[in-house]
Amino acid sequence: MTKNLENLFYYIILSLPIAFISGSALINLSTILLNLIFIIHIFYNKNFFFLKEHKAFFLLIIVFIIYQIINNIINNNAHNNLKSISYVRFLIIPIIMKYFFYRVSLDIKKISKIYIIIFILLVIDLIFQYIFNFNILNFKPGLYNPDGHFYERYAGMFNQELVMGGFLGSFGFLSILFYFQLNKKNKYLFYPSLLILFFA
Repeated sequence: MTKNLENLFYYIILSLPIAFISGSALINLSTILLNLIFIIHIFYNKNFFFLKEHKAFFLLIIVFIIYQIINNIINNNAHNNLKSISYVRFLIIPIIMKYFFYRVSLDIKKISKIYIIIFILLVIDLIFQYIFNFNILNFKPGLYNPDGHFYERYAGMFNQELVMGGFLGSFGFLSILFYFQLNKKNKYLFYPSLLILFFA
């Protein structure tokens, strides 16, 4: 049971970039699964000491929930209470990562390689879309200027969501740093990779 939960955690971490590219449904599913894995792992292994060690964090979560409920009631939005409380699943993610990083033997090198491959594929797809005005999935660029008859923004795999720049700037930059910190023999490619990220 414990090993299965830890393996599931590992595979979710591996697939996180794909979840972000695929949209909010997979992101929400991933975060819900991570929360469930965390809760089941804690109770199954009786690791309640971890909760005690981080009781200040969980007290803040409770305060956040109470604040959201009161705020919704004051603003006549009590029907949004469930939705507001559901955001807690995102707030708990950092503590979930900390919990499992000390318990799961992660193949960090493998993760870094998968992340950098995804980054490279995204950049290649974006360049392809820039040249041919459609990407490998036949998505058109995200923002068209009807007056100038040209595309102003390119979204690549994100289709019509204009978030590629932010995604590459955060995920891409972290992937490059992550990869080259763990793969020193390829360090001569570090600055060219940053240059590609800058122009992408």
